[in-house]
Amino acid sequence: MAANGKLLTDTIATLRVSALGFVIGCAAASGLAVLPAGGFRKRATQAIEPFILASMGISEIRADAPGSILLVRSSVIGRRSSW
Repeated sequence: MAANGKLLTDTIATLRVSALGFVIGCAAASGLAVLPAGGFRKRATQAIEPFILASMGISEIRADAPGSILLVRSSVIGRRSSW
């Protein structure tokens, strides 16, 4: 794969799409952040704000998940000698 140049081509394509997604995500997040803070368009703010508040806890859940999986897995493996 690396010998025929496909690896480099695929890597560049992946980085390009990732950068584009990052830019689109930043633009959307900035726009949504300004909406409630600016206090204009009260109805749109009321529609979007619950989703913003609900998403605040997701990063904490995602951060704790790997540690929880390792903790549970190690306790299960420790009990069973056949594994």
